[in-house]
Amino acid sequence: MFTQSFPEFTNVDFHPVTDFTAETKNWPDQIVEPQKEARETCGIIRNLLTKKGLHEDQHFFFRLEMSFAAAQSDPLKRLTYWIYELLSDYGDSIQRPVIGLAWVWALGFAAFCGYFASIGAYNIWTAIGLSFSNLFPLFGFGRLHLNSVIDTLPQALTALSGFQTVVSFPLLFCLGLGLRQRFRLR
Repeated sequence: MFTQSFPEFTNVDFHPVTDFTAETKNWPDQIVEPQKEARETCGIIRNLLTKKGLHEDQHFFFRLEMSFAAAQSDPLKRLTYWIYELLSDYGDSIQRPVIGLAWVWALGFAAFCGYFASIGAYNIWTAIGLSFSNLFPLFGFGRLHLNSVIDTLPQALTALSGFQTVVSFPLLFCLGLGLRQRFRLR
């Protein structure tokens, strides 16, 4: 158990049977000093666990390594690490990107419903489909089935459609990372 600081493993050779546990209670619960050495230790342990095929344990140390990297970075790079952690817990979460996609879809759905109700045209299914097609533009549903609706949207809703599309890409990418991490073949 290392509750106060991470051990320093620089220039240490581990036997292939060396075990490290990925239980949070055995490691410091906050970022500690020196961060550079702690990051290197997590990288060494991560590489050892990767060679052993322990992907879930390896990802635990990857997440720790990313948090140390964020703490050592300049503010702009720290922002990218923070976004990566927020959106997907460094590629481990499936739930966070799904919730993000649901919020982005709901925002578009509510806006489209309000607009369609105000002009007395289309229906709720059109709003559902339009918001969905903005989240998944690669499937081409919008241009195939909703082209006439898209052409009549006001500029604000066209901008909202673009926002949904742009925001959905990183969320879909993070969802893919989480699914890969969760269902990686062992």
